[in-house]
Amino acid sequence: MWLVLREISWADSNKLLLWETKNRGQVVILARWRPPQAKVVEVNTDAATFKDLNTIRLGVVARDSSGACVAWRTKLLEVNVDTECVKAMAIRLAVELCGELLWMNVETECDNINVVSALNRDGHKELSICDRYCKTSED
Repeated sequence: MWLVLREISWADSNKLLLWETKNRGQVVILARWRPPQAKVVEVNTDAATFKDLNTIRLGVVARDSSGACVAWRTKLLEVNVDTECVKAMAIRLAVELCGELLWMNVETECDNINVVSALNRDGHKELSICDRYCKTSED
């Protein structure tokens, strides 16, 4: 088993070296997940659009300060909406999960800057921002 893992690691290292050779001068930012503070739950959201199937998939993963997964949820919907609306729907799913579990100290992550900016600007209006964002995105 160790030999297999070492070979996989060696192959990955060579892929990275090849990528670095082809892409000299580009800036690469490596991000590493950091656990939240004690008594805080971090909720990560993501979403995908499958236009050919007219479906979307939402995903939520919640981790505690030790990095352990404490809850998760996925949802498959048959709708055709744009990417930013789908990301907002994933955040809404996360908020619903946190509400069901009565979590009060929560940090969230989303990889869409437009949705995050809208929530930071209008987040005090609770979940309505997700609905409004989707409506304005569809127009």
